[in-house]
Amino acid sequence: MQASKIAVLQGDGRPLSLPAPPVQGPESLAAKVVQVMAALQTTLQVERLVWLFSQSIRDSVPHDGMRYAHAEESVEAAWGLQEGEALNYRLTLDGDGLGELTLFGRQPLCEHTLGLLDYFTGCLLHPLSNALAHRRLERSATRDPLTGIGNRRALEEAVAREVAFARRHGTPFSLVVADIDHFKVINDTHGHDAGDDALCSVVACFREEMRAADTLYRFGGEEFVVLLANTDLKGASNQAERLRNGVAARIHRCGPSRIAMTASFGVGEWQPEEPCEQLFRRADAALYEAKHQGRNRVCTG
Repeated sequence: MQASKIAVLQGDGRPLSLPAPPVQGPESLAAKVVQVMAALQTTLQVERLVWLFSQSIRDSVPHDGMRYAHAEESVEAAWGLQEGEALNYRLTLDGDGLGELTLFGRQPLCEHTLGLLDYFTGCLLHPLSNALAHRRLERSATRDPLTGIGNRRALEEAVAREVAFARRHGTPFSLVVADIDHFKVINDTHGHDAGDDALCSVVACFREEMRAADTLYRFGGEEFVVLLANTDLKGASNQAERLRNGVAARIHRCGPSRIAMTASFGVGEWQPEEPCEQLFRRADAALYEAKHQGRNRVCTG
């Protein structure tokens, strides 16, 4: 059996309906609220925030598991057992959806404990709203606004993480640097809006051909980088060839026009103890060699 609840706040930040006075007394409830709120002020990371909420109320509201999901923000996290009685809260604050929180327990909660849960869930709303806003701000700082893929900052952070992982575990990784051929001609002939469409169309091609573990970034202008974890030079070259074929095989819609496009690719595999900058320079040099050899091809560096 699943109950559906909606947590709503009044103007003063309290839940609309407060529970009956708890058995332990109002002073104890006030102290518990202070404890819960203090825990919720320690992070702006959404998943950790909800986990802290679960841990901080567990002694007052016994439960065996909790799940939080926010589809629009692509957040989903769960802890403990996801079975038994389920209470679902559709969280809102000032009309803004904050996702759904589901609490699981093998034993049903009494009316008094349900009241406490209502109260504590109300305490979660403002911290959760702040954490979601922080998440959106962070994502916007590492996302290319036109294509929605990672930007240069995101690439630098991802490469640094991959280098650290490769050093610890001895695994390979590679970079593929790609550049749309004759992109200036597209802009000059069809206009800058068509050029924007061309960039988005190439990104769509790349996404269709990329593996689940590959990540895509816009380095600048019409230049893109694909980071391939646990992939050596041969594997990265094969993947770059699939990306090249994907772009060349499509007729791209750019504004009112339909045009053919190609792209050139440079590939480099990270060498042990090599600085990140050197890896990119090798892959970028391979890209320019592909351009020099006639474009629409893959070269390695």
